[in-house]
Amino acid sequence: MRPDGSTAFTSSFAYWTDTASSSNPAYNLLTAPGINTPAPWVPWTRAGCNFGAVSTANIVLENTSTGPNGDMTKVFGAGSTDWNLAAASNGAPSGTAARARAQTDYVGFAIHCGQGGGICNGQSGARPDSLPDEPGGYAGFKGLFGAKYVNPAITGGQAAVNDTNGQPIQDPFHQNGFPGFDGMFAATTLGYVAQMLEAGVPITYGYISDAHDNHTLVRSSGPGEADYIAQLQSYDQAFGAFFARLASHGINKSNTLFSFTSDENDHYAGGGLARLRRTDAGERDPGHVRVHLRRA
Repeated sequence: MRPDGSTAFTSSFAYWTDTASSSNPAYNLLTAPGINTPAPWVPWTRAGCNFGAVSTANIVLENTSTGPNGDMTKVFGAGSTDWNLAAASNGAPSGTAARARAQTDYVGFAIHCGQGGGICNGQSGARPDSLPDEPGGYAGFKGLFGAKYVNPAITGGQAAVNDTNGQPIQDPFHQNGFPGFDGMFAATTLGYVAQMLEAGVPITYGYISDAHDNHTLVRSSGPGEADYIAQLQSYDQAFGAFFARLASHGINKSNTLFSFTSDENDHYAGGGLARLRRTDAGERDPGHVRVHLRRA
């Protein structure tokens, strides 16, 4: 709803403190008229825990806009080095590595650092973690936004984080960083989540892209199709590697709560192909998956 009473569509994919649109100053996420919804990471960071986000809606930056209400302006400040880099990237030719650079560097990954600085201490890219409407106030907290700053913080200075297959997490142009929301396969998300946990980020939320979409051919697949089955098998392997890796570092169900939930609860809506497989074959579409982890 605009101030003049007219209505307009706005995407729900926005950072926590984003406003609805350039013409509507209301927060995109509201708990009461004009009041920004309390952020989910606050109870943890106030307790001194670092809170990690891997491609999870609303708690990572979701745009590279350098406009007055853009995420780059709000987080890094107009005219800053990062703001200028994003502006140059946004102006590069479509379909090029240069155009993708800003999203690769700044979108999709974040750490909301614990009280006292947490993992932000000593990190040059730490920025104020601003929550103007947070009940009780939220002054002095910082965050790391984007792979450019999160990657070195959780790898001891390395530019890349590896997936569960040991391959660097990169965008389609082989630049280290965020591969896009459709590129967060199980091996990618779980590799990043594991790296966060191992680096001292005990509360981590992650998002895994749906298994039924063929993100290479840009189409959806039905039950029984070879690419869908292969993708489900790769997801199974990623989960196996994830749990084995964490166990080797002493992270297991005795000291960590693992919570996996369906995000959008997609259901197959086609016909015919459903007859090609048994219903007990273990190929049910998990839809989009959210991963919530909390170490004791």
